[in-house]
Amino acid sequence: MPTVQSTYADNITNAVLGALANLESANLISRTVEHVDGIGFGIAVMQGTEDKEVLVSDGSAFLGVAVRTQSIEDGTADKWAQLDTARIITKGVIWVANSGGVSAGDPVVGLAAGALGTGSSPLVEGARWDTTAADGELAQLRLG
Repeated sequence: MPTVQSTYADNITNAVLGALANLESANLISRTVEHVDGIGFGIAVMQGTEDKEVLVSDGSAFLGVAVRTQSIEDGTADKWAQLDTARIITKGVIWVANSGGVSAGDPVVGLAAGALGTGSSPLVEGARWDTTAADGELAQLRLG
């Protein structure tokens, strides 16, 4: 049998955009992607115009965060396409790219284009930052 892999990394990657951060209990729901451009992994989403649909959050409303998956047919895709059935986390811990820099324990605010940061308004109820990260870096977001 031919060799499939002959070199190995010393460590596995510990942070990937949109990946579940640990094995704690999480609540995942399925929703149809309404947004014409799709929804990137690790992006905040809100209720769409129809039942069981989601759109990229505009900062005024929050349903959850789009979860990364390896089940998308195009292995190079980094988002859910329009009309895909996306996996959305509503409770648990997920890796997201923060906007503006965050510290562990900070409150979470929803920003435009599905971004998440910290501040005072509009707060994402029951959410907080679990780790500290500079602007644009990955941080653990705790929901619920």
